[in-house]
Formats: sequence, structure tokens, C-alpha cells
Amino acid sequence: MPWASPVSEFHKILKRPLKTFNSPPQLWIDKSDANARIERLYDEKRISAFEADQLIHFKEEGYVIFPNVIADDLVNQLLDDLGKLHTKGEDYLLRMPKGEVINPYAEVNPPKSRLLDIYVNNEAARNIALVAPITRFLSLLYEEPPQLFQSLLFTWGTEHSIHTDNAYIVCDPPCTLIACWFALENITPGSGELAFYPQSHRWPLFCFENDRFEWHAKSDGKFAHMSYTKFLEDTAQNHGMPKYFMANKGDAILWHANLVHYGSKIQNENVTRKSYLTHYCPGVSGKPKYFSFFDKAHKREWNDGYYSSRRYDLRPGINNTLPVYKK
Repeated sequence: MPWASPVSEFHKILKRPLKTFNSPPQLWIDKSDANARIERLYDEKRISAFEADQLIHFKEEGYVIFPNVIADDLVNQLLDDLGKLHTKGEDYLLRMPKGEVINPYAEVNPPKSRLLDIYVNNEAARNIALVAPITRFLSLLYEEPPQLFQSLLFTWGTEHSIHTDNAYIVCDPPCTLIACWFALENITPGSGELAFYPQSHRWPLFCFENDRFEWHAKSDGKFAHMSYTKFLEDTAQNHGMPKYFMANKGDAILWHANLVHYGSKIQNENVTRKSYLTHYCPGVSGKPKYFSFFDKAHKREWNDGYYSSRRYDLRPGINNTLPVYKK
């Protein structure tokens, strides 16, 4: 049998019949009667006119922006804590650009690295992620308290390729993930701004093997991922230009699991883009995938929601601050 080069294998994948499907409408906001439900909530005085507008915008556009949602003193507290994390580095985890997970070792984290689940051992990060306006909106979407189950904190722009979160992060029920991105400083042009395509949460989903919308690194491989990326790039070309989130310190943007987004190219390597990305699922009826394999996974109450982590033992009565699962 002749040897097939990686390039020829990639083209074979690209030339196979493209299969897509529509996202399952797991959230009520994605269902056909969503407008009627929003109107009913307003008529029953369960939401304000402002909240009704937010819900409609999320339904139609796939995202909603919360200007100045985090007070300056809370952001400043987190920024001050970030400069000291390396003094208690064993309590925290830093994913390096090539995937290695280590303890933070310096005051400023290197480019393309990210702090993982900082909220477990940092109260300021926990209070930001579960701040009242965000938990309120999530509770409206979930019809129950939200669960914060994962976070990434960046010092620099990521330049992450175009993607949807549902391809990497799996919740039960599927497509109930909601993400929120908090600006920890005024975002400067050229710093690798967050870019996204409004209404892209309604685009068809790329179908991986076995009718999956999530990518499995081991079974699908890098060429299937390249095909997925090309599909999104081609689809995006037919939908105009993306929007860039030129946020001010304390602003946040919350988006649907299927919203197409990416980290734009860094034009100025001397400019930071300090930001905090958080992921949520329903806090009572839902759970992240890691609850199925991490036996120490447990959720704890905080503010008007819950938090959990795939890296820390949060079972009742456990007070160990050290991460126990680093993969």
C-alpha cells in the first residue's frame, strides 16, 4: 500500500461530503416560542423592560454586552492578586503555549499562557465570575442558578483560531454552555482583540465523525480540526465582517455556545490584553462533562450560583487548596 502524506490526507478530508446539522435547541431562548415567553415574563413582571431587551438581543444576535458590570475596586483587587500569585504558585495552574500545565512562577505570565480556574482559590475572581447582573441573566436563560465550571485568565491576546465553544467544551445537556469574557483593562487596538460574528449561533454546525459537534483530539485528529476551521472561515466569508469587542475595564460580553469567534492577530506585542473568560452551565439540571470522570468533582454555592472545577477537590469538608488534577 502506498504511503499517504499528511497533506493528501488533509485534502481527502476536505473533499469528502460536508455534513452539517442544526444545533439542538436546549435553551428555551433557542426555541420557536421564545419571543412569546419573553413577553409573558415581562407581562408577569418577572423581568424588566431592560432585561426583555437583553434576552431578545441574545436570542437574535447570540451575545449581550454588559457595560461597566464589574466595579473598579474589584477588578483592581484581582489585578493586584495576579501580581502575587507566583508567591503561592502551588495553589494555581498555568497552561503554557504548548499545553504543559505548571504552577505560575513569575509576576507576569508569558504570552499565550492562561491561568486555569483561578476562582477556586481567589475570591475576587469568584465574585467577578458570579457578579449579580451576570448570574441574574444566566438564571433567566437557565431558569435555575448557573454553575461556573471553568475559567481562563489571559494577560496577552490569544490569537485563538476561529471556533465555537461547543467544539471543545461539552456540557450535559449539550449546547447549554454560555461563556462570558470580562475586560480587566481598557482594550487597546492591536492587542489581539476578541472578534465575533453576530447571529453566527444560528449557522449550521460542523459535523465530526459519528454525528458529533464536539472535536475529539485523539479520534478526530488535527486534519479534521483543520477541516472544521476551514468550514468556519468559508462560512464567515459569506457573512460580512466580524465585530471587535473594544471593551473598557469592567465591561463584559456574554455569548451563546454556538457563537463563532476568535482572537485577532496581535499587532503590538508590547500591549497586554488582560481578560478573564468564564464558562457556565445549568447549576441544578446540568453538569460539565468532567463530572463523569473526575470523582472529586463537586459544586459549591457562591452568591446566587455555584462553582466547580475539574482540577480541585471541592467535596464537602475538603479544605485542600492544592489542585489535584492537572491534565
